Amino acid sequence: MTELKESFGSSTAMTITNLNSLGPSTTTGWQSAVVDNTSDKAIDVEVNVILNVDNTPPVTYSRVYIYVYAGYYDGSVWKYTLNAAGTEGTIFLTKPSNFILVKTLAYMTQNETLKSGGFFIAKAFGGKMPDAWGIIIVNDTTGTFEASGNAVTYKLYKEAVA
Repeated sequence: MTELKESFGSSTAMTITNLNSLGPSTTTGWQSAVVDNTSDKAIDVEVNVILNVDNTPPVTYSRVYIYVYAGYYDGSVWKYTLNAAGTEGTIFLTKPSNFILVKTLAYMTQNETLKSGGFFIAKAFGGKMPDAWGIIIVNDTTGTFEASGNAVTYKLYKEAVA
């Protein structure tokens, strides 16, 4: 009888150069580089986000929004959700509601460190992993993210025959 064994890979840090020092905006955010799943074949991915907001007092409804985007490989060209580029950097959000919102973090206390806790990517895509995926973070607080101490990490989740 075949038995499946579940396993998590080790934690991998994403490049966050443009996330550090990201100022508040409802239309400009940070996008991660795409994570290619065509060779890893992970059945899910756990993501964790840690953000340090500078010493700015929050106002009502100060939030950080975390979205995911998908990549589809047609055999020759990668295609991404809306205007996502698949590379780490800044993204202009013309239609943020068309990205998939996976987490909202409330900024409630001045100089707060926001922690997402783990969230899973496959759930956002109906339980199935896309060919590739990436993260978008929008800083809709009154403060700027600190220049260091922020992190976006992920672990691949796989099943193998035991």
